[in-house]
Amino acid sequence: MIYALSNKISITLNKKGYIALDELDVIRYGLFTMLSRFIYFLISLLVGFLFHCIIGSVIFYSSFLFVKKYAGGIHASTERRCFIYSTFSIVCSIGYMRLAIDYEHFGWLAIGIAFISTFFICRYAPIPAREKGIDFIERKRYSRISKIRVCILWTIILMLFIAKMNNLIYAISIAIVLESILLLIGKKTLSIKLSNDIA
Repeated sequence: MIYALSNKISITLNKKGYIALDELDVIRYGLFTMLSRFIYFLISLLVGFLFHCIIGSVIFYSSFLFVKKYAGGIHASTERRCFIYSTFSIVCSIGYMRLAIDYEHFGWLAIGIAFISTFFICRYAPIPAREKGIDFIERKRYSRISKIRVCILWTIILMLFIAKMNNLIYAISIAIVLESILLLIGKKTLSIKLSNDIA
């Protein structure tokens, strides 16, 4: 799927002389990341269109990526599972956002849970992929950046609250909640894998 496409593009670029052979892996990974984000962005737009909240879906996905980049989270074992889990998460999140827009108490619930979720992000981030471990210095750096980015999102939420733009507040809050859920699942999954390796 996405990996196959990024692999094909990078090999083609190599054959045409645009990139060196020793750069192939880096280019392939970069293309895979870029294409993945673009496809999930399109899925978010489509779901937002279906739920009549396109702007909210864009804000949600942008906020989610903003904090996830350094916080990490769950990492599926295969690309197919990753696609299914990611799409499911996007649909559920935007679906809940639509519910919050229509029924305000769901929105306030999302904000409340996002407040609690912030603690988990600050406490446990980052959760790297098992195959791509990070050293102590990187872990401290990623943790600090994750905290800063969550604080930035809360600053934006405060500004939106003053501007009475509740719909966008719900979008950012749900993004924070989703990231904390993925973070906790990722932490649990990583702990189980490490325990099995030791055993």
